[in-house]
This record gives sequence, C-alpha cells and structure tokens, in this order.
Amino acid sequence: MEELLRKMKQAGYVPDTRWALVKTEEVDRNEKERRLLNHSEKLAVAFGLISTEEGVPIMIVKNLRICGECHNAIKHISAITGREITVRDTHRFHCFKEGQCSCRDYWLGTIGDEKQSIFILLHTLLITHLSQVLVSVEVYLTRA
Repeated sequence: MEELLRKMKQAGYVPDTRWALVKTEEVDRNEKERRLLNHSEKLAVAFGLISTEEGVPIMIVKNLRICGECHNAIKHISAITGREITVRDTHRFHCFKEGQCSCRDYWLGTIGDEKQSIFILLHTLLITHLSQVLVSVEVYLTRA
C-alpha cells in the first residue's frame, strides 16, 4: 500500500484528510493520511491488486456509501495500475477506468461543500460506532 501511495502522490494525488475520521486536534496530518489507508475500499483494492494477475478487473461490494477520499484515490489507482475497478456501494456502481469514474464525479457534485461537511460528520459518527456495525466488503476477482 505504501508503494502505491507513493506512486499516487507522484501522479498528483493529495489525500483529503477530512475523511480520516479523527478529531483535528488529536493527530497530525501524517497520522491522518496513514489512517486513510485503512479504509475498507482501499484495503479491498490493494488485496485485489496483489491477488490477481495484471489487467484482471476488480469488483468490490460495499454495504456503506463510498467516501469522497476513497472515490478520489481509486480514480488514481485505476490510472496508475491500468486496472478497471468497480465499486458497488449502497447507491450505485462506480466503474473506475483510466483515472475516471463512470459517475463522472456526480456523487461528489451532488453533495456540495456544506452537505459534504455534514456527510463527513455523519460518516465519522458511524465509523466511531463501528464496533456495533459489521462492515462487509466482498472482493470479487474476475478472471479474464
């Protein structure tokens, strides 16, 4: 994951630490970036990348909505790796290919800055109470 993050940053990726799910005063930016690596979508993508041959599409099914940070990161991952990565969240399919998402970033555009801040807060509250919520992420590895 660290190697992939380095390549992503070289390609212009900037982690959105608002999605780190910690209080701003608790940890520094580096720690927030490290915590972003533990989002289930990113872990599932990393597992798919190391478990399949180059060029094989990856599909992830998630029982929560994809966060803006993971959406942005997976766009970069698809461009760097040349993989087609599909994420099915609770609202839609996001098909990432060559650095673009099939939703054309509609998801991000529908929740403006004020609504995005509220969504981040609600997302943080949900993750904070994850001991009571089972997040299931299934990785379907498609053979070409």
